[in-house]
Amino acid sequence: MADAKISELAAGAPALNGDQIPINRSGSNFRLTVANIQGSGVHKETVAVSANQAFIDVTHSLNNASHFVTGVTASWGTAFWFSAKALNSVRINFTSTPTGAGTVDVRIEV
Repeated sequence: MADAKISELAAGAPALNGDQIPINRSGSNFRLTVANIQGSGVHKETVAVSANQAFIDVTHSLNNASHFVTGVTASWGTAFWFSAKALNSVRINFTSTPTGAGTVDVRIEV
């Protein structure tokens, strides 16, 4: 990339995960990607589930971005279906409810 003032560069929005940003750390130059800054665009959460609970609502911090649930694992083994509640929230419905307390591991990615 040629030397140029930042104000002279064309706008690059929206940021892409592979975009590189120069940084200076303790006098040495490095680069970060947007994915590095976002924490790779991944939100992982373990949610406690009560006996006979039919669904959980998972709110995540990936605001203002399209997101996808890419993994769900329940401690009692069940099928799921999803319904969006808001931009940063998803409802995970269970086809069978746990007979006792359980957990659900959820992975959401941009």
